[in-house]
Amino acid sequence: MYIYKFQGVKMKRFTLIELLVVVAIIGILASILMPSLSGARLRTIKAVCLSNTSQLGKAFVANSDNYDGRIFWDESGNNGNWPWSLSLKNIAELDLPQQAYWCPVQSSYDNESAWDFMNGFNVTAYTYNFKRPSGGMSGATLSGGMQWVDKLGSVENPVDTPLVTDAVFNGNSGGFFSTNPFGTRTNHTDNQKIDQNSMFVDGHAKLRSISSIQERYNGGNGWFWW
Repeated sequence: MYIYKFQGVKMKRFTLIELLVVVAIIGILASILMPSLSGARLRTIKAVCLSNTSQLGKAFVANSDNYDGRIFWDESGNNGNWPWSLSLKNIAELDLPQQAYWCPVQSSYDNESAWDFMNGFNVTAYTYNFKRPSGGMSGATLSGGMQWVDKLGSVENPVDTPLVTDAVFNGNSGGFFSTNPFGTRTNHTDNQKIDQNSMFVDGHAKLRSISSIQERYNGGNGWFWW
């Protein structure tokens, strides 16, 4: 810093070197803080997503009283072909905000095409692992010794039986990702190290690593994992 006179008044001015030093320090501090800020954002996303799965699962359980202990047991029509689909009729019964059906960074779901995808069904960011009386999943067999959730009171191991999970999908091209016709969700982690939010039949919800989930359902174009 040096001092000069302007109209008889002494003024201070930084030298170019001093300014460059300040800029360099700011850059170093930014490089230190950015990973922390990014990590905090990711933790917030996961927390909101976990809250969504918990809300959905609890709403399913509360609504099961209307179906003799089952979830949306409707024998009058098609009950969907994909685990990530719910009918608009069923959604109206749950009375939850639309934002509860997708992870907070997946804005691609926030449109009418996803909300009314086909014949009164929508596409969401979560999979629903309950048995349907009709449709493409009614007779489908799950791998890994797991069964579709039927009557909630008859589930043998409710603590370890997921009811609502992130839509983790393994396509025919290989690799793990969370996807549907409206985009690929990579908000939790990268393409090879997926984690999954899950709400279980007993009512608790938690974040699980890829090592604790398995291929469960073959949807024809790939496998759903939970």
